[in-house]
Parts: sequence; C-alpha cells; structure tokens
Amino acid sequence: MKKVIFLIIMSLIFNSLHSQTTTAFKFPANSTIDQGLLINMQNNTNALFKEINSAYSNKSKLNISTSIVNQSGIDAIQSLWKNESFMCDDIVVPVSRVLEEEYKSFGKINIFYFVRNIKVYFKKSSYQLINIAYDGNGKIRDLYRCSLKHDYQLPFEEEKNAVTDFRHRQMVVDFINMYRNYYNTKDIDNIATVFSNDALIITGTVYSTNGSEMQPSTTRIKYKQQDKTNYINNLRKNLHIGDDTYKVNIQFDNINVVQHKVNKNVYGVRIWQRWNTTGYSDVGWLFLIIDFTDEDKPQIWVRTWQPDVVNKKDVFGLDDFPIE
Repeated sequence: MKKVIFLIIMSLIFNSLHSQTTTAFKFPANSTIDQGLLINMQNNTNALFKEINSAYSNKSKLNISTSIVNQSGIDAIQSLWKNESFMCDDIVVPVSRVLEEEYKSFGKINIFYFVRNIKVYFKKSSYQLINIAYDGNGKIRDLYRCSLKHDYQLPFEEEKNAVTDFRHRQMVVDFINMYRNYYNTKDIDNIATVFSNDALIITGTVYSTNGSEMQPSTTRIKYKQQDKTNYINNLRKNLHIGDDTYKVNIQFDNINVVQHKVNKNVYGVRIWQRWNTTGYSDVGWLFLIIDFTDEDKPQIWVRTWQPDVVNKKDVFGLDDFPIE
C-alpha cells in the first residue's frame, strides 16, 4: 500500500514539474553571425516553447504567432503536434552553436540557420531530439525530429530511413510547399511544368461489392492509371479553371522524405493529404517520386493517391517502382 502511495506521489510531482516548466534557450555569441539575428532567433525560440509548454500542460491547441514562425514552419509544427504533443522540460537549454549554410533552390541562393539536437519530451515516445531552422531574419521556418532511432509510432517501416539532413530535407519540403500552392491557386500551367512528360499517375477509387447471406459485402480499391496529358486535362476540369467561385484548399500532414538508396538525386515523399474543394472533400495518402538532378527544375516521375481505407502495408513507396 505504501509503495502504491509513493508511486502516486511521485507521478504527481513529475506531472507538476512538467506543468510548471519555464524553458529558456541560450544562444551563444558567434563571430560570423550578426548578434541582433542571434537575439531574434533566441527570443523567437523562447516564445515558441513558452506556447508549446503551456499547450502541453493545459492539454490545449497550439496557437503559434506568425511573428515568430513563418506559415510553413507553423504547418510543420502543427503536423508534428497533431501526431504527438511534446514539450521541453529543461529549465535552461544551452545551444552549443548556431550553424549557417547556403544552398541553392529553384535558382535562388538562400541562407538558413539552424540549431541541432534539442531534447524534447514526446508524450508517447519519451525523449527525442529535434532540429530548429530559421530564416535570415531569425524567424523559425521549420522544426522536425532529427533522430528516429526510438520512434516506434511511425506507420511505415521505410520511414526509419527518412531524410534528416537539413539541406536535402528542406530542398524537398520547399518543392512540396510550392507544389501544394500551385494546386491551391489553381495554377494549372505550373502544375504541368513540375511533372515529367513521362510521368506515371495512379489514382485509387473506393467501391463496395454487394453482399449476400453467405458472402458479406467488402470494400475494395480500383486503380486508374493516367499519363501526364490526361491527368492535366482532367485536373483542369476538376479544378474548374476559370471559375473564381470554385475554391481549392489542400492541406498536407506528416510529410516524410526518403532518399533513393542508389540514385541519390531521387526522393520519395509520402504525405497525408486533405483535399477540400467547393462541394467535395477527401483524405488519403499522396506519394510522389521526384527527380532533383536539376535542383532548379525538379520533375515528378510518379504521383499516386490512395484513399484512407487502404491498408498501410499497401500504401505506395519507393520500393514499388523500379528506378535505375
């Protein structure tokens, strides 16, 4: 009985400590990075984790200001939070160093900054490490797990090989955000340009078989294969191009990026897609194979969509398509 009481007390103490944690990130001075930028990064990080810790302890929704995190960063954090809430219970988080790197994306030179290996507590899977990325003004642009070694909540086996190198992951995520924006703005011409002329498009449709006394009804998925020309022509009709009253709002969650084992310029991207248009909506798994041989003009080789009823083991991935 005493042991039970002791465990209860310890649990209450642990929960109390978590709910009372005020985290302070400390960024070191850096001779190559402007001090004002470092202060902005530090202040934005502290403001973000103040909100995260408060939402965690109060079991409430995250309310992240666009003044400290840009919209793509908010989407990434909200997606992570939706899958599993987290918090940082260190009183002081010393950042060993802030890294600066330059990369080229779609013909533009970008400078980004990031800190690595911040320990946070995930509700379902205990402590893990995250990376935080910032733009040139010190605003947070991304937050993601940098170690999947102990992540047993991932729904797909190959996601244990997910890309965690920031440059490559950000290159792909930038493209995915641009791709989504083309659909949301119904920019059919730019949608067409990102697909290879030899692209393979596969779309799944749910249908049910009629049941009987001896054979119950079943739900099945029928797949339709299209080439680029047919897909773009059908998409032009489905998006009601020219009709400004027809609205499109596509949301992406759980963006997972995997690099091909042999052809390092090719990436597979699996996404949970929420498709919302005027009078119609659905959810399902979107999978893309993208060739980044020319980083300024990536090309989609394969696009598949499968409805939410598909068994996870049957969701398309890189291994389902032969690539040299």
